[in-house]
Amino acid sequence: AEVGYTLCQPNVIYNVNNLSPEQFEHIVDEAERCNDIDYTLSLVNKYTRDMKTALRIKYAVAKNISDNKRRERVLAEVYNAVSNDTANQFEGYEELYLDMGLISYQKNDFSGALIPLQRYADLMPNTSEKKAEALYYIGKSLVAMNERERAMSYFRQITTNMPDSIYKNLANNELEEDAWKNNTNRN
Repeated sequence: AEVGYTLCQPNVIYNVNNLSPEQFEHIVDEAERCNDIDYTLSLVNKYTRDMKTALRIKYAVAKNISDNKRRERVLAEVYNAVSNDTANQFEGYEELYLDMGLISYQKNDFSGALIPLQRYADLMPNTSEKKAEALYYIGKSLVAMNERERAMSYFRQITTNMPDSIYKNLANNELEEDAWKNNTNRN
């Protein structure tokens, strides 16, 4: 309790690099309880002793940021660090690719969504529901970019390789709509 009380004092300065990864994670947990995201992120940004740990924790902190723009900015920082240096790839980093792809998709940045979504899909086994999600949004991005033929191949991957996925019906709908449009254009 005393550590938590001390941590919540903004004028207290810590040399976080003297901490082991386990100790640092505990300190960040305590800092998060203070509900001061600026302070928590400042601690994480100062921790250079173990970049994998720092980035993993920063990613977890970012997922809890309520301000969309700020969350996106912090996620982008982690994404760039992980993408630019494989030594920074922490356990579970793959989810970051899905997050960044979906953020780009939601912002109608369909070409920007393709690379992280494809990276995510390439890393996941065919039985993964989240792989189906990534493939679906790759397909939707390609449809939005008027690359229907390429898009349909992604939807077919879902219907063929992931028969139990909740995205199978959505992919089937896209395939049926494409077939209907092709029939209408022929008549």
